[in-house]
Amino acid sequence: MQKAVSKTMKNIVEAYGIAARASKLNAQARFEAFEKVISFCESDDVCSVADTVQRNMLLFWAYNNLAEVKFAEKKYGDALDLWYKSSSLLKESDAKIALGTKMLDSADKGAFSIPEKAKRIFLIAGYLQEAYREKGDYESASRLDRLKKTADYLLHSSERKN
Repeated sequence: MQKAVSKTMKNIVEAYGIAARASKLNAQARFEAFEKVISFCESDDVCSVADTVQRNMLLFWAYNNLAEVKFAEKKYGDALDLWYKSSSLLKESDAKIALGTKMLDSADKGAFSIPEKAKRIFLIAGYLQEAYREKGDYESASRLDRLKKTADYLLHSSERKN
């Protein structure tokens, strides 16, 4: 079994390497190249179920590159969705905090309805709150609890109006 895992990891590394070289091209070529990395891993029997640091980081970087392209195109909802998909791939609290900050920026800039924006902010704040707790930064976690409560209030007050 070990041989199969290392063979797959070599292939995803190669796929990522090809994508990284292609990313020097225009945004569309960059998007397509990193999309192929994700597609490769999803369709590969071993890669799709592997839970290794190497595989998770390569997939995170691929998702992050896709999201960066969408963010640059001002497609904030698409960027946010891609970052959210990648959020479970990170293990370190500092990396989660950096990602959560990008997600909040995207949610802030996106043209969402009030209920949709409140829902997204509530989920992101929960993600960030957990990361800050993991880091031992309970003051920041407490501030995010207030943000969650505000988003929850907006979400429920807009539901009552509709």
